[in-house]
Amino acid sequence: MDRHTAGGRIDQFRLYLLAERGRSPHTAESYASDLRQWLQFCDCLLYTSDAADD
Repeated sequence: MDRHTAGGRIDQFRLYLLAERGRSPHTAESYASDLRQWLQFCDCLLYTSDAADD
């Protein structure tokens, strides 16, 4: 999954939390922020791993 697709899924998840689960906007944004940070961490791991393979 590319970063653009993952970002879209995170936004969909945030909207789901708001509309379907009735979570507060702050909670939904906090979850989305955590997921974006995790995605960035995973990107760093992949970049580091790719660089080590060279």
